[in-house]
Amino acid sequence: MTINWDAFGAIAEGLGAIAVIMSVLYLATQIRSQTKEARLSATRELSAESRRVLELIALDQEYSEIYQAGIYDYEGLPDNDRMRVSYMFRSFLLICEQQYLHTQHGSIDAMYLESAERVYLEFLKSPGIQQFWRVSKHAFSDEFRAYIDSLAIKGQSMEFTSTFNREPGNEQEDK
Repeated sequence: MTINWDAFGAIAEGLGAIAVIMSVLYLATQIRSQTKEARLSATRELSAESRRVLELIALDQEYSEIYQAGIYDYEGLPDNDRMRVSYMFRSFLLICEQQYLHTQHGSIDAMYLESAERVYLEFLKSPGIQQFWRVSKHAFSDEFRAYIDSLAIKGQSMEFTSTFNREPGNEQEDK
């Protein structure tokens, strides 16, 4: 019995091609899975950073009072309080900038930025934030400034109830 080496070689090449295709499919699946996990990890990290800033404000009475005063009238704050509020606002906006940057590079899910934008719209509608942004936006990237400026315009034309809105006459209610 003679072995047909050409047929044997063709079968081996076919099996090799199938193995290569299966390897490529496996690698594609692994890369997709790793990309998804990296996006989720970046989202978790940015969410944790946002929570830390908000917890500082929510859990410290003095910080909370200064923050609230800054939301309504940044320019009217005493110098020391305005400096402290500037750090709070800047910290939050730096996190926002990172969220925006990660979304632009596909590192976090666009759905996350969509929900974050709703928070930004509410934040940017506050008079004190608008005052802060006018004097501090130079510290951020050109692209992010354009993004925030467009959101600020959009937020001003939107009708929604903001947690930052004060009812007339209730300014002293929390004290």
